[in-house]
Amino acid sequence: MRQVTELFSIYITFFFLQIPFLIVLNLLKKNRLLANIRFIAITAYVVVIVQLTLWPTVAGQLPIGWSEVTYNFKPFHSILGSLNHPYYLVGVRNVLGNFVLILPLALLIKLKGTMRILLLGFGISLGIEVIQAIFTMSGLIMRRSFDVDDLILNTSGFYAGYLIRAIAIQFGKFNQPLLRWIKNRYKRR
Repeated sequence: MRQVTELFSIYITFFFLQIPFLIVLNLLKKNRLLANIRFIAITAYVVVIVQLTLWPTVAGQLPIGWSEVTYNFKPFHSILGSLNHPYYLVGVRNVLGNFVLILPLALLIKLKGTMRILLLGFGISLGIEVIQAIFTMSGLIMRRSFDVDDLILNTSGFYAGYLIRAIAIQFGKFNQPLLRWIKNRYKRR
């Protein structure tokens, strides 16, 4: 719980530190405010992803060779292994954590098309896994593994975020008359 609180505070701090930049950019370019807020939210969440996947750094860790980097290329192998772990929270943390890791990015990014969404989600996840392997080998981060199950869970979570966003947009379009009625009903008279 403490780690979640720390990450949330990092996200909020990074988000609010960019507000002066947002105001200046908005005054100079007269861009849409919502687009700028979305950009800042995406940037701040990328910082959170970096924090979650690459830190804590380990000072003085010796570099390891490629042969010592652990990997899993069997789909669902580590998912089933972690779900069958005697302490059930290990599996829940691994599966849900990887599923939810990049889901918020899909809520923020405007893209259409299933294939584009799947390719972007897979590309982001693959980038994370490759960077983890390279940084582990160089000794910059604690030992992490390259796991195909992480790719599956991250991509699935990204697609789920896209579906949530699409459903929310459709719900908003479908309920425009209802929302207008509510707005007019409670309008100051």
